[in-house]
Amino acid sequence: MKFRSILINLFIALTSIYIPLFFYSFYKFLYNSENSYYEKSLNLEILAVNNGYMPLFYPDIILENKNIPESYPVGTLPFTSTYFCSEGYGLIKFKSDRFGLRNNDSNWNNVMNKSNIFIIGDSFAQGACVPDNSTITNHLEESTRKNIINMATGSNGPYEYKVVMKSILKTIVKNSKRNNTAILIFYPNDDLPFNQKRENILNSTNSIVDIKLNGDVAPKEKYIKDIHDFIHDNYPTTKKEIIKEIKKNGEKKLNSFKHSSFYYIFSLLPVRRALRVVLTELPQINFREKAISPSTEVIESLANICIDLCKPIITYIPPNNYHTRYLNADNFKKTLKTNSIKYGIHFIDGEEVIDRNNIKDYAPEGEHLSLKGYKKISDLIKKNL
Repeated sequence: MKFRSILINLFIALTSIYIPLFFYSFYKFLYNSENSYYEKSLNLEILAVNNGYMPLFYPDIILENKNIPESYPVGTLPFTSTYFCSEGYGLIKFKSDRFGLRNNDSNWNNVMNKSNIFIIGDSFAQGACVPDNSTITNHLEESTRKNIINMATGSNGPYEYKVVMKSILKTIVKNSKRNNTAILIFYPNDDLPFNQKRENILNSTNSIVDIKLNGDVAPKEKYIKDIHDFIHDNYPTTKKEIIKEIKKNGEKKLNSFKHSSFYYIFSLLPVRRALRVVLTELPQINFREKAISPSTEVIESLANICIDLCKPIITYIPPNNYHTRYLNADNFKKTLKTNSIKYGIHFIDGEEVIDRNNIKDYAPEGEHLSLKGYKKISDLIKKNL
């Protein structure tokens, strides 16, 4: 009798906990557009491939491959019509430049004889997921009238930032005849631990820049060959192969039980996601404070490269509280600011203009900035130049 009473009380207790969480999950489901958004994105990607575009081959993703490229990639395939991402403004597409980056290729012409602003960072710096005229690069080009070079690619992190600086930026500013500025843009997901594999590739990386007599710069032939061969050997690159891969991944995700409404609600998926973030972040907070952070090292690298050669600037973009929450974001920002001051680098806090809780500062269907948000950050950077 006592055992039965315990079971009943336990059932009531668990039910009283589960029911409000169930209704919370149901509420989140009503506003959840993941599957419809994902399906729409897949259709847009297939249409882009049929129109001659290729996916963006992210350096970060390439380095997750079991095979290791001979050259540490700085961008996607050069001179390639590329599709990027979609977060409410349509599928963003661009043609990559000679380095596989998102620039008008002519920006590299006579770059040694120009005053340049170099942008280093990840997807935010690259301009995800907005048209060319709304990127930080474009806004600064219009407001400063200087030559802007975007050296950022989505999913980049501290190791990719160091590679870009070591393999491109260092050679240019060392040989430049004009004043240059290097802006390194951070986001909370750059708060990463030490990675031995990437450290090894980074240490073997040298300059990939060829300087022409007329002041143009271009990637060395070996670099282009290494990246081209690696991508074509390890990833689908024909129209048929790419579409097949898109459909395969799409069907696997959309038809999975784990992407059904039943699973979303009854398994309390929104609640579990929130808990996963907490459980993932909490154990690492103290560790990251004690360990040597790659982000700290990249700030030191920027300072060393720019001594008497360029003006370094660090910019921080805050996360959107409506999407992934970064529990260590405030500590990370504080660390960035402290290290920027330590190395004599001007620090720009994006939270001066971007409100984490203002949905209008962020994209309609994603965690990146909105058209308005990118303009705010660009104006803040311009103000601090």
